[in-house]
Amino acid sequence: CRLVLSEKCSFRISASAAMAIKDEENMSGDSYSFMELPKGGYMMALSDGMGSGREASVASGMSVKLLREYIEGGADLESALKLVNRILRSAGRECSATIDICEIDLYTSEARFIKSGAAPSFVLRNGSIYRLQSKTVPIGIIRALDAEAIKFDIEPGDTVVMLSDGVARSYDEVPWLLDMMTSDETVLRGDEKLAAMTIVSEAAVRGSRDDITCGIMRVA
Repeated sequence: CRLVLSEKCSFRISASAAMAIKDEENMSGDSYSFMELPKGGYMMALSDGMGSGREASVASGMSVKLLREYIEGGADLESALKLVNRILRSAGRECSATIDICEIDLYTSEARFIKSGAAPSFVLRNGSIYRLQSKTVPIGIIRALDAEAIKFDIEPGDTVVMLSDGVARSYDEVPWLLDMMTSDETVLRGDEKLAAMTIVSEAAVRGSRDDITCGIMRVA
């Protein structure tokens, strides 16, 4: 007879994202990825390539793809970011991209938001909005990695909203987003894909002139 003890995750994550392409372009300069992490973690990564069109798409796509591969290969997040920064800088031409990561530990409820030149992210909780932002530059621009990690304790019922700057370069630019995040039932409690599409569609209607991406993660 053998007894095997295993720790059970305290939280579950459901997530999705939506995108819209900048006018007059045929591909988005934004890229994103969701992944389960070893030892009970979950992560969303969003990247916005500098510029537009193919070059921006290559920079952001490469950043997200390499991050995923390095982490799946056993690298810690900081080491993976440094490697991606080094690769972008060695590309032989202007190649840079924002990095926006939300990493959630499903056992401890701790979330880490890691930002390099990224737009603000938000946590919605019982009618309150928590803004998480940093003053950093995109990866691939300077030799040293410029990234800020912001810790936040997640609770069941929280919604994490991550955006590219096609939605919001700063919180003050988009009062309509504040209204949606406090009163729109789809954004607050609807299907994650539909919630992300609702924000992206509103940003497009209001005249955004950049690629638009929104990621939604719900904690249960």
